[in-house]
Amino acid sequence: MTIEIDLGGTRALVTGAGAGIGREIARWLARAGASVAVVDVRADKATETCSLIADEGAGEAFALVADSRDDAELERMVAEAAERLGGLDVAVNNIGMLGPRGSAPLLDLDGEAWRDVLDQNLVLTALSMSAEARVMKGRDSGGLIVNVSSG
Repeated sequence: MTIEIDLGGTRALVTGAGAGIGREIARWLARAGASVAVVDVRADKATETCSLIADEGAGEAFALVADSRDDAELERMVAEAAERLGGLDVAVNNIGMLGPRGSAPLLDLDGEAWRDVLDQNLVLTALSMSAEARVMKGRDSGGLIVNVSSG
């Protein structure tokens, strides 16, 4: 059974969209007709996701490079995405991690690693939601924020 969803006219931002779950979410949104800001800390990976979307003949997509760990850069990224998209309807925060550089055995995490995990999965997600909600605030139809976490 296939469910068709039409997201034509929807403006979306997806962080961590250079690979994995974030990439597939960005591709799905574009296939459903959304215009997508593809955000990743790695420019080549964000561009690669945009190329995949273009090759599929899906919706419009553009790459944004940002490191969400920097508060000013996070604010800039959300503002730039909203400006280029003409607003923001959907935000997907896919910025979680478990351990240094993405993965580590749970029993090997020290205090610093746990603080990084909490910062990435909790604090940065909350800051992202705040920045996104400020852009969406005041719209009659509101907006949708989805958080993906690995921690």
